Amino acid sequence: TPKHITFVIDTSSSMAGLKLKQVKEALRHILSSLNPGDSFNVVHYGYGASKLGTMRYSGTAVRKARKYINNLVAGGGTNLDEGLKMALSRHRLPPRTSHFSHHNSVHDGCPLK
Repeated sequence: TPKHITFVIDTSSSMAGLKLKQVKEALRHILSSLNPGDSFNVVHYGYGASKLGTMRYSGTAVRKARKYINNLVAGGGTNLDEGLKMALSRHRLPPRTSHFSHHNSVHDGCPLK
């Protein structure tokens, strides 16, 4: 059965060091075990919130997600409310022929735009 997974990652300063490294490793492992038909999104929050965008599983989508995950850095406050709002907002799947979705940022000060 196809599934949709939204990963919500705390990238506040409390996640610095080993904590964020372990989260990144876990995410990369989970991404490698998705199946055709699955879709996913990655949301992270710290001072603001940002998301990768909903993507259908493909080799290209997983590579893009891994790059996004690798670039996450810990810092700032903990805006859990904004992260959860973004994660729970209605997502739209990209067309079957497309593997990419535009990256959206809620906060202009967020390091990953």
